[in-house]
Amino acid sequence: MRSYFYRLLFVITLLVSWGLVWSNTPYKSARFSKEHPFYGKVHRYLGVSGAASEKRAFEAEVKQLSRRMATKVQALRHAHGEVRVRQSESLIRLARISQGSLEVHWNEAHTRPIFIRGSRLQEKTLFKPGELTDANLQRQALAFLQENRELFQIEDPEREFKLLDIQRDRHGLIHLRYQQSYRDLEVWGR
Repeated sequence: MRSYFYRLLFVITLLVSWGLVWSNTPYKSARFSKEHPFYGKVHRYLGVSGAASEKRAFEAEVKQLSRRMATKVQALRHAHGEVRVRQSESLIRLARISQGSLEVHWNEAHTRPIFIRGSRLQEKTLFKPGELTDANLQRQALAFLQENRELFQIEDPEREFKLLDIQRDRHGLIHLRYQQSYRDLEVWGR
C-alpha cells in the first residue's frame, strides 16, 4: 500500500514539475529533447503544434490517468480494510478462547502482531498430555498458525515456517523457534 502511494506521489510530482498539471504557464525545458518519451505529448500540450484539440485530448488522457490511479488506490484501501476485518475476527475468537487473558503486542505500524500471550489460545489440542513429542508440538504450532493465518497475514504456514529449535525453559514452558521465509527469502524482524 505504502509503495503504491509513493509511486503515485512520484508520478504526480513529475507531472507538476513538467507543468502538465495545475499550471497556467507551462514549463519549457531545454532538457526536453526529441528522444524524451513524452516529447510529443508535451509539445502538443505546450501548443507547439497549435492544435487545441490535441491539447484537449492530452488533458483528457491526464484526467483518465488520475481516475485510474484513484480507482487503484480505492481498491487497495478496500483490500486493506478487509484484512483488518479478518484480523479483528481472529482476535475476537482468540480472546473468547483465552477467556480474557489475551495479550497482543503489535509491530510499529500496528499491522501485524509480533507477540501473543494467553492462558489458552487453541480450542483443541492435537495430542494427549502424555504425548509431548517434538513432532506433536510442531503439528500443534503449525495448526495454530494455520487457524490464525489472517491475523498474521501469512499464506501457508507449513511452507513459510521452518523449525529451527525446540527449547524447554526452567518454568516448564516449551518454546518452538521458527524461521519464516516468503517466496524462498528469509523474513527478518525484531
